Amino acid sequence: MPPIEVILVCILSLFVLAVVAPEGWADALTSSPAARLIGVVGGVIGFGVVMATAFQIWVDLADRRDERTHRREDAVSRAWMRLLAKAPGNTGKGSAFNFLIEHEPELGNIDLSCEMTGRWSTTENRCETAAIFEGVVITHPSSKDANSIRWLPHINWSGNHIYKAQIDRTHLERIGFSDAYVEESSVTRSFLNGDLSRATFVSTDLSQSLVSGSAEELRLRNVNVSNLAIVQTSKFSIEASRYLYAWADMPIRMPKRLQIRTFRREQSTMIDTSLLAIAPDKTLQRIKLCMPPEQAKGASSRPPLSYSSCERVSLKDAKASFPEVYTQ
Repeated sequence: MPPIEVILVCILSLFVLAVVAPEGWADALTSSPAARLIGVVGGVIGFGVVMATAFQIWVDLADRRDERTHRREDAVSRAWMRLLAKAPGNTGKGSAFNFLIEHEPELGNIDLSCEMTGRWSTTENRCETAAIFEGVVITHPSSKDANSIRWLPHINWSGNHIYKAQIDRTHLERIGFSDAYVEESSVTRSFLNGDLSRATFVSTDLSQSLVSGSAEELRLRNVNVSNLAIVQTSKFSIEASRYLYAWADMPIRMPKRLQIRTFRREQSTMIDTSLLAIAPDKTLQRIKLCMPPEQAKGASSRPPLSYSSCERVSLKDAKASFPEVYTQ
């Protein structure tokens, strides 16, 4: 049997001949039972070809969907293997974490501590070589709702190195940060609730975040603490920290114990500064207060702040310039 394309060309040729042929020939062809039969057969074959093509397209699309699903599952499996592998140093765990948090919405309950992913000394019970998580990005997936936060429970990074992370609008519940080293990172507008004992934050932005839980020997070096709230029961001692700085109208705060229940997952709201008390003068005097630009009304409209770029102002002048802040 000739190919369907050849049959269709022949049928089309007959109809063209019927149109361009002399009048008598055209009438004979169009009134001929054979010509009508050919037209009907051609129509049926053409419809069959269209249906077969549509079916083939549907099959191809289904195959492609399956292929994409298989590729995604393979990529997720590889990311899990890389993330959980016992491999100290920078082995791409940060990018693996980012991939999983994008494709696994309910990500949580993961032990990424040095004991599990780095080089751990069982005889000395300490981390010998930490795993490095570079470029971790955690934020709320919705950019439309500025007041919503992302819930990420039970992530244990104890003893490891977090480098150049960007964490924003995230509730890290029961986080494991003990003995962790966080460097050149941004942890803003977020909740850190868990074990932060002996953790070190260096050259990091902690502005507008809340720290609660265990914070014994928590060390901050060259850290932006604008509107940072540290729960009084976390046993944080500012004496162990150096080179802290903040906008003069956004000083470090200390919420009361009973107010912690306000920061629940169900509320999904950002920190309400009206519920936070300004830190005592003894604490504020250890922080470099920076005068904000005159035209800047809110935190979002201000340039990036660093210890070196800070236009220092005394605590007395800060209180005089922003009495509504320091009289709360």
